[in-house]
Amino acid sequence: MIIQPEQQASVLTNEATLKKLFNEMGDRDKATVVAHFISDGLLKADPVRLGEFRALLDEALPYQNYIDKLLSKLETLEDFCKRKLGLALQQQYGGRFSVDDSIRLQPATAVDDDSHTYTLLQAAMLNFTQQEAAAGYFSDDSETLPKFDEQAPDDSTPTQISAQAFALLSRQLDLGGEYQKHISRTFRVSSIELISLRMHKINTKLAAYEKYFSKSNFPLYRLFTLLNLAKGNEDIVYGDLFNNASIKLYSIKLFGKYKTDAVLITCRQTDHSTKDSYYVYIPNDPGDSFYQDDSEDQCRYRLAVNFVASKELQELFISQLTHREQSEFRTLNLQSISFVENIAFIPLETGLYKHLFERHLDKLTADAGELAVAVANVNEAAYANRRENQASLAGEAHLNSPNEDFTRRLRVYATDELLALVFAGLDRWTAIEKHDALSRLLDLKKRLAATDSAKPGTPINSEMADDYFGQFEVQKHSREQPGALLHKLEPADL
Repeated sequence: MIIQPEQQASVLTNEATLKKLFNEMGDRDKATVVAHFISDGLLKADPVRLGEFRALLDEALPYQNYIDKLLSKLETLEDFCKRKLGLALQQQYGGRFSVDDSIRLQPATAVDDDSHTYTLLQAAMLNFTQQEAAAGYFSDDSETLPKFDEQAPDDSTPTQISAQAFALLSRQLDLGGEYQKHISRTFRVSSIELISLRMHKINTKLAAYEKYFSKSNFPLYRLFTLLNLAKGNEDIVYGDLFNNASIKLYSIKLFGKYKTDAVLITCRQTDHSTKDSYYVYIPNDPGDSFYQDDSEDQCRYRLAVNFVASKELQELFISQLTHREQSEFRTLNLQSISFVENIAFIPLETGLYKHLFERHLDKLTADAGELAVAVANVNEAAYANRRENQASLAGEAHLNSPNEDFTRRLRVYATDELLALVFAGLDRWTAIEKHDALSRLLDLKKRLAATDSAKPGTPINSEMADDYFGQFEVQKHSREQPGALLHKLEPADL
């Protein structure tokens, strides 16, 4: 095989970088991992762009950290419902019943042999229609089940809660509706919306830098356009002026039904441009994230081709859907997507960054609403088989899945892809830990660049690198990917 001159130069550069890192870190495996980050993740990183990027990281941290702390204040669906139901049972029945006690809910007309037994927590969360709460709907023996060791003071059979009484109590509590209010009180307030707006706006700029640094085909002019588009503290709204023309914003819907986090941004590239440029922005996309074309049809075609070719992109879009939509979506023939019929652009009615934040909240609300059904929704046809559907789920671990998913999605930042070149287990890292790790890597890159202009033999101060990287150990990467490094740094105590 003949190695081209530019390839030879690249190999020599990488070897020189690895040697410097080994001298600084004193560990060849760790040096190899970090060298991959510097050579590939910061492929086009010049000092000016790196300085701007570092300043953005510092600007983003207060917003990311605030949301981090706010997420810990959001009571999980399971804890919220247990607390509310437990308090109601205590007030009405003393300490006789707990949320884990069982109740039989057999319709009077049922002819099957199913047990129709649920915990009080399950029954209250799934709620009851007005018809189900009426007298005579459930069989006469539908009530709470006696506990094995329960006995009344006079040796008589203890009084149980009838199905009708519990149905009325559940409708009064409306656990699903109350949890929706809890979400709104925590996140749908003006101060939080402002913080999330700025966090998402900075995240867009960080994504532009990250793609510019790591993608050889991501031009500098595209970076400048995206940074100028995201200037200032205000949201971007359909019709805003930018480079002497109106911005157009669209959400992207697949197969006529499924909304994604992807958006189409139409704008002029410069104030001298005479025609619009079209950018499909896919947050947290492992590819380019910003795909530029000359028309809507070209955008549709590129998106369809990428969607068919990339399993990662398919899974990214699926992760953005509600749990119910995910099940439906996986039954479709995804390879047959038509760029004409199955990709639609819907004009945004809110600002771009408000839209991105509301996508997270709407998904949490919908997913929680599947498990804790609000009185306002319980009559809908979609919930007719809610008890049968829930009976197929083992245990209660799934009750917290909406919160876990919401937290994970909100704590994914544009810079995670860079960090993932070096560190594993990022889903467990706080905003401060991520900021610290990336800052140290950028400082390391800066120090290495400084040694290029230093006199030969000048000693490198490796104390900072030793202190930080000493707490990690190299482990095999659990998800091998072609062309990706097979080692990641992992905290030694994990």
